[in-house]
Amino acid sequence: MENNKELTFPKDFLWGAGTSAFQVEGAYLEDGKGITSADLHSLQKSDKQADTKVSVDFYHKYEEDIKLMSELGLKSYRFSISWARIFPNGNDRIPNKLGVDFYDKIINLLLDNNIEPIVTLYHFDIPQNLVEMYNGWASRKCIDDYEAYAKYCFSKYGDRVKYWITINEQRVLAESKSLIGFKENKNINWESIRHQMNHNMYLANAKVIKLCHKMLQNAKIGPAISYLTTYPASSKPEDVFYAKQLEDIWSFATIDMYCYGDYPSYYKQYMKECNVSVEYDKSDSEILKNAKPDFIGINWYQTATVKYTNVLDKELNKNNSLEPTTILLNGKIKIVKNENLNYTNWGWPIDPKGFRIALRKIYERYHIPIIITENGLGAEDTLTESKNIHDNYRIEFLKNHLINVKNAIDDGVEILSYNYWSFIDILSSSNGINKRYGLVYVDRDEFNEKQLERIKKDSYYFYKDIIKSNGFILSKK
Repeated sequence: MENNKELTFPKDFLWGAGTSAFQVEGAYLEDGKGITSADLHSLQKSDKQADTKVSVDFYHKYEEDIKLMSELGLKSYRFSISWARIFPNGNDRIPNKLGVDFYDKIINLLLDNNIEPIVTLYHFDIPQNLVEMYNGWASRKCIDDYEAYAKYCFSKYGDRVKYWITINEQRVLAESKSLIGFKENKNINWESIRHQMNHNMYLANAKVIKLCHKMLQNAKIGPAISYLTTYPASSKPEDVFYAKQLEDIWSFATIDMYCYGDYPSYYKQYMKECNVSVEYDKSDSEILKNAKPDFIGINWYQTATVKYTNVLDKELNKNNSLEPTTILLNGKIKIVKNENLNYTNWGWPIDPKGFRIALRKIYERYHIPIIITENGLGAEDTLTESKNIHDNYRIEFLKNHLINVKNAIDDGVEILSYNYWSFIDILSSSNGINKRYGLVYVDRDEFNEKQLERIKKDSYYFYKDIIKSNGFILSKK
């Protein structure tokens, strides 16, 4: 690496950060909001960790938090609207005015501070009433209710919001019974129903993209996917093949559906092996193929190293991460430790180069712009007596990943925005408040909300300097 190498990003690059409604808002039943699947998922763990009742109370502290965003210099803020704050039951005829006004105030305040809103319509929190009525995404009725909700959001906020995310990480959702709001029924096969839920979300995504293009001709819209870069554990052909198979099924099959509107042949074969299928209406193919996203949102955190095993063991590890020895693809492979990488306390490998690989693969295959909707590090931060958080590990993570974002841009990848996950400490969907992602620390613990004081971490100041300079200078030590 050369001395004093300058990494300058495109002139209009949107430097951002993100959160989601259920992970920061709190006020879970306040001002008319309905309960959601994400609320119930959280409350089931309330004896072990913080829940959505208060979270970090963005609902009441949004003005303070947006001021911190402005001081940071953010150019974009990716956040989600809670469907149940607009339509408490999911399919109400009249929207909840207090909920509508809340997001109005957020969007207006962001724009007053020259921060571009990137709005996610659905981020893990389906209104629970729709689950009670017809098992949520298992029914095609959910497609219509989601489309009606999106239509209202476009009509209400579309004059100010240019960037929309349809659904966040639908593949992840379709594998989590509690987050997607699935009601157990001994007469329903979960493997079949989760594929049907996935299919219904593809249809919902397509319908809403087409609706947005009709209603908001100057807006851009796309889904956000969780992408997993995979490596073979060795040069054995079996390892190489199944590393590709995992990446195809977990990542590319989803983007193929979004961009091409049809299940790739290898995925059809995978469903056949799993003895599952999806119900197609005769109009589905036309709906799926006539809705092209304007960009793909990429949530990227880690890589996986794959070893062929063919052990018929579907056991997943307890915290739902890809820790070494996780067994996948019907027992054909396991995730093994990569000795070339460091790991977080939660068993996630830190691999900035894998990020560049992912960005290149996606762009080379689809030639569609990318918005990096999530990329961040969860860690157990320590608040000093002088109220500082010296998170050099997060600074190192951020620096190295941004180097690879810039390298990907130089490779020819069109990246519109980078949104660090997360702006502020959030309620982790699986690990509570102590797995901290934020650039801003929230002084609370799992069971004591304290004063919810906001404290800037060292990483906040590091990112602020990067945004101000539109990049940074690398110097060789």
